[in-house]
Amino acid sequence: MILWFTGLSGSGKTTIATGVQDITGCYILDGDTLREGINNDCDFSEEGRTENIRRAAHIANILHQTNKIVICTFITPLKLQRDLVRGIIGDDDHMIHIKCDALICKERDPKGLYEKMPNDMEDSINMYEEPENADLTISTGLWLESYCVNQVIQYIIEEKC
Repeated sequence: MILWFTGLSGSGKTTIATGVQDITGCYILDGDTLREGINNDCDFSEEGRTENIRRAAHIANILHQTNKIVICTFITPLKLQRDLVRGIIGDDDHMIHIKCDALICKERDPKGLYEKMPNDMEDSINMYEEPENADLTISTGLWLESYCVNQVIQYIIEEKC
């Protein structure tokens, strides 16, 4: 199974994924990590983000063949991009919306992204289209990390049965 975490920067995607990894031994494909290497030529324009996501979906498919759970943590702000992911991954794609108010995300700003964000990235964040048909939505506004991790673990158990 491939769990695609979508949500604003600072919503808790990577934190929850890491908690799930500690329990399941899953593999995490993180947007920031891929941008440091294989996707370092992808900017934050809509085209650059879409290419970043397209490559990540293909890499997730390759890793999925190892019979491990793969969690992808990407903002994936547009429905068009999430549809692209579904088209590449197919039935093994499970869209998980990590939902958090933009003001809370900006307050958290663990990586200082909101402070140094280029205008084209900020426009993309401001235009985040919340998924209408996520397989699971986890609200992280009050931020109980263990509760959020347990929601994902429960989802994995239910979907694998």
